[in-house]
Amino acid sequence: MDKENTNVDEQQKMLTIMSELVELGKKKENVLELSEIEKVFADQGMELDDDKTEKVFEYLENKGIVAMVPESDTEDDIILDVEDEPTEEELENIEMAVPDGVSIETRFVCI
Repeated sequence: MDKENTNVDEQQKMLTIMSELVELGKKKENVLELSEIEKVFADQGMELDDDKTEKVFEYLENKGIVAMVPESDTEDDIILDVEDEPTEEELENIEMAVPDGVSIETRFVCI
């Protein structure tokens, strides 16, 4: 019985959150940022996982509200580790697969 109550409570929270998001979106010219959506979930004590995010975005879209996800600059996110070069053993174990009918020989043609 507790599991049913938990599901009902979670459904109530979701309905409350969705109403808040629609109201907030209308105030913000029908555009919400992911951080704003996450804050509403956090205020209700709920976590926003990938599955819920997708469902929330679909719901908001059906209500005419665009959910914006900030673009990340991948160049800033990449950290190169110079010491992370493959070992000699790893290089020896690399299997080079060449499909049938493909030649890896190089031929030069002089014109």
